[in-house]
Amino acid sequence: MVAGAATAAVAAVGEFAGISLVVGGTPMPTSGFAMLTVIFSVVGLVPTLALARPVRPPGRLSAEISGSTSP
Repeated sequence: MVAGAATAAVAAVGEFAGISLVVGGTPMPTSGFAMLTVIFSVVGLVPTLALARPVRPPGRLSAEISGSTSP
């Protein structure tokens, strides 16, 4: 939500500074930037959470390969 608000604020400042927000012949509202930022943040978060897994300590084999003598 914070990223969406920040994106909308930057788009509004850019529009105020004279930067064109015309996309495909029609002007894109600043709220559109916020909405797309939130949507694509969620799209990126979903696979991240799905692929996240707890990490377990390295096994005995990796300790032997590294030359460690502690268990």
